[in-house]
Amino acid sequence: MYKNKMQFFSLIILGLIISCRSLAQKEIELVVIDEAVERRDDIINSLNDNLHVIILKQSNTQFRDLKDSLKNYKNLKAMHLLLCGKDGEIMLNGSPITNENIGNLSEDLSQWKESFIEEADLLIYTCRLAGSRNGKLVVRRLAAYTGLDVAASVNDTGNYGNQADWKLEFMNGSIETSSCFDFEKIRLIPGNLQRSVSLQPAKSP
Repeated sequence: MYKNKMQFFSLIILGLIISCRSLAQKEIELVVIDEAVERRDDIINSLNDNLHVIILKQSNTQFRDLKDSLKNYKNLKAMHLLLCGKDGEIMLNGSPITNENIGNLSEDLSQWKESFIEEADLLIYTCRLAGSRNGKLVVRRLAAYTGLDVAASVNDTGNYGNQADWKLEFMNGSIETSSCFDFEKIRLIPGNLQRSVSLQPAKSP
């Protein structure tokens, strides 16, 4: 079948190259969840299949840790952020990212786009992040710095309360990515997306 061993091994190498290229070109959705999120394991078990998951350890370097993790990707179609916070605030590093300080992160945020394909999405499930004019401005600035289309929640994220849900109502750009959750599973988890009392935020130095 093969004229010689060299031809045989050449075909194997070619096959490996094609496989590696196919893997590199495969579009990926990434889920990033704070280690301190209450019922974290239950939430992870409620995710849809075929998602990459990163758990951010409690530290005062979470933002840098996320940035370093993103360097491992070049073909992300979407990133889902399951982080604690409130109206106009996202908790990272044990302290909030707000409209007042997000400009200090603009250079680092702009580097995120290197890990994404064109017209990729950023979905942020933080409770009430875009619940006010100030919160919506945070979302818009995130979109401007990262070059991503961004969606965020205007109400509580979770199952506790009349207005709580797992939907993202505010969008800056065209969001083509569906929710990362299996709604038949996520609706069974009590409470909202919040920090566990057993895992306190790390203190900034």
